[in-house]
Amino acid sequence: MIRKRGNADQRPRVIRKHLSVFCGTISGGNRVAGGAIEREALTPWEPYCRLQRLQDSTSCRRKTMTKKTLVAIVTIITVLFCITNAAFLLHTRQCRYYALVVFAQIWLLYGYKLLMTGKPKQGGLFLVLALAVQFYCNYIVVLGNVLALCVSTVLICRRYRNLLRNIVICLASFALLTIPWLAYAKPWHQSEDISPGYFTENVLNYLSGIHFHIMPLVLVLIIPVRYFLTRRKQPFETKEPAMKDIENFLWILIPAHLVILGIAPVTFFRYLMPLIPVLIILTSVILLNYVRPLLRYMLIAILCCSNAIAVFTAYPLQTSYSVGMPFVQFVHEITSNYEDRLEDVVRYLRQNAKPDQSLYVFDHEFQLIFYIDMRVIDGRFTQTLNPNDLPDWILSESASGVIPSTPIQLPTSLIKLYEPVVLDVHDTSRQASRPGPDVHIPFTAPKMTQLVIYKKIR
Repeated sequence: MIRKRGNADQRPRVIRKHLSVFCGTISGGNRVAGGAIEREALTPWEPYCRLQRLQDSTSCRRKTMTKKTLVAIVTIITVLFCITNAAFLLHTRQCRYYALVVFAQIWLLYGYKLLMTGKPKQGGLFLVLALAVQFYCNYIVVLGNVLALCVSTVLICRRYRNLLRNIVICLASFALLTIPWLAYAKPWHQSEDISPGYFTENVLNYLSGIHFHIMPLVLVLIIPVRYFLTRRKQPFETKEPAMKDIENFLWILIPAHLVILGIAPVTFFRYLMPLIPVLIILTSVILLNYVRPLLRYMLIAILCCSNAIAVFTAYPLQTSYSVGMPFVQFVHEITSNYEDRLEDVVRYLRQNAKPDQSLYVFDHEFQLIFYIDMRVIDGRFTQTLNPNDLPDWILSESASGVIPSTPIQLPTSLIKLYEPVVLDVHDTSRQASRPGPDVHIPFTAPKMTQLVIYKKIR
C-alpha cells in the first residue's frame, strides 16, 4: 500500500505507481513473489534520493574507469617510447647487467606503491629484492634509489600508516644482503676516487645525455606553461593519493641519482640506466596530463622518430649534435652486415689455428674466447713467458679491447721462435662496441689497417 502524505495525493496514481516500481527495482527494494510485485513504503522524496544515489554510483564507476584508462594510456605511451629509444635498446640488448637494472627499477617502483597501499609484506619483499639486484649489478646505481626512498618517505610518512617503519625494515634487510659482497670487495678502499671537484661538470654531462638521448628537458616547461595558461595544475583530477606520491617519487629520483653520479670518479652513460624508465614514464605523464590530444600525438611521433626537439632546443648551447632519426638508424644497424677487427681475427684463427693451441695477448679477450676454442692467456697477469711452455700464437694488440694500446714488440730471444703474420683488418674504433650512444659505431669501418700475429715456428 502506498502511503499518502501531503501533496502526493494530487499526483496521478499511475505515475506514483511506476515511479515507485522503478526506484524500488534499482535499489533492490522490490521483491518478486508469486508473480506480484510487493512495494515498500515510499515517501515523496525517496524516489529522488534513490535516483541521486544511482547517479553518484554511476559517477564513481566513471571515475574508476577514467583512472584505469589513464593508466593504460600512460603504459602504452611508455612502452612506445621504450621500444623506439635507441639508447635503451643499445644497452638492453647487450649481455650485461643493463636489462636487469631497468627491470629492478620498475620492480622497486611497484614495491614502493604496494607499501603505500597497505601491502607491507609483498611490497617490502619486492623493494628489498629490487635493491639487492641493482646492488650486485652495480653498487653505484643503487645509491641514488636509496637516497630517493629516504627523502620521499620522510615527506609522505604521515599520510601512510607504518610506511616509515616498513622502509626502515626494508633498508635494514637490504643492508644485510650486501654484507657478503662488501666483505669481499671492500669498496671503501675506492673512497679516494670520489671527486666532488668535478661535480658540476659531471652533472652537466649526465643532463646532456638525458636531454639528447632519453627525454628533452624542455618538456618539463610544459607543466608551468600549462599552469599559467589555464590556472589549473592539470586537466585530470582522478589520481589516487598513492599514484600522486609515486609520481612525486619519480621526480625525486632524478636529483637523487644526479647527486650520487656527480661525485663518482668516472662518467658513463650506463649509470643512467635506472633513470631511463623513470624519465620515460614522466614524459608520458606530462604529455597525457598537460598537452591537448592533437599536439600530444604530434609530439609522440616526433619523439619516437627523431631527436629534432632535443637538438633545436639546445642550440646554440650545444652544436655537436645534428638532427637525425636514432631509432631508424638502429633498425638499419641490426639489419645490416657488420664486420670489425675482432671478426677478421676470428676468421683467421679458425682457418689457421687448432682448438688445442694457446693464444697470448695483453687483454682478457672475453669476446674472442666466445668465438674460438683456444686457450687464451692474459699477458697482464703472466708477463714472463715460460721457455718450456711458450704460447702457439701471440697477438701484438687486442682484437676486442675497448682501451687503445700500443702493439707489443717481441724480445730478441723470442723473435727467432716466431713468424710474424700481417693481417689486414678493419680499422674499427676501440669504443665501437660500447652501447653509449655518443661513442657507439653502428656500421662497418670503411678503412683497413694492419695487425700482426706471431705464429710459433714448429
